[in-house]
Parts: sequence; structure tokens; C-alpha cells
Amino acid sequence: MRLELQRVNSDYSGFLQLTELAHGTSDLALKAVELDMGAATWVDANMCAPLGAILYRVSRGLNAVRLTHLRAKVRDILAKNGFLSTYGEAKRPDRFGTTIEYMRFEPKDARYFAEYVESRLARKEIPEMSAALLKKFRESIFEIFSNAVIHSETNLGIFACG
Repeated sequence: MRLELQRVNSDYSGFLQLTELAHGTSDLALKAVELDMGAATWVDANMCAPLGAILYRVSRGLNAVRLTHLRAKVRDILAKNGFLSTYGEAKRPDRFGTTIEYMRFEPKDARYFAEYVESRLARKEIPEMSAALLKKFRESIFEIFSNAVIHSETNLGIFACG
């Protein structure tokens, strides 16, 4: 089965594409799935989280998933955030710190998620904060993880990246 993705931005059209991909692959079992990314001139790195969740679910149906025809810019950003390492490609160093590593967490992995967030909060894009504000900021991020676990009732995991 061959499916195509266009440009995937963090906007209505990007989420619509991923929703259509999720619906179009919901009943697959024992198939070879080619996700042709030749028309994707860009993929926002944070959109690897929902895309990864969809493709993880597809692979749990014993489907073989391959990403094909990635443009150089898309391949570069998805290799830097580690998304493509899920599909056999080497992770590339992110020399300028422009990405946040793609990760999948089990719902019970709150401790690992906390370490993931802590190690990424030292980025230059995060403004300086007082100790109290930084504590509250971290608590808010951990609450997002907890809410994702509780309200999604997922058995696939929680996906994060940027």
C-alpha cells in the first residue's frame, strides 16, 4: 500500500493530513506500507509526534512501514530529531540545537519524561526564570504528560519531539 504526505505544518492542513493518514491505515494488518514523502517540501519537526503515533500503531498491526522519497531538507530535520532512526536511518548531530529529540514513552514512564524535559529545558529559547517560576513551568509540562496518559487512555505510548 502506497500513501503520500504533502507539506506537514503545525496547522489545520497538517493535522488534517495526519488525521486522514490515521483513518486510512486504521484497519491494516500484514501489509507493506510505503509512505511516499516526495511531495513533502517540509515537515515541522514537532509533527513527528502525531506522525510517529500513527506509524507506531500501523506497525503494531504487523505492517512493515517504509518512508520513501524524502527531500534533503525533510530528511535532515527528521534525522536530527531522531525520528528517522525509528526507520533504520542514522541520527544526525544537531549542531545548532534546533530540534528536540523524538521519543516515545510508555504511559508509566513519567520519571523518564521528567528527565527528558529537564535535559531540554536548558535551551537558549527558554527565557531565564526565577526558581519558583521554573518549578511551576516544569510542573505544567509534567501535567501535560499526566493528562495525555489519563485522558487518552493510550496503550500506544506518549510521543514527544520538536
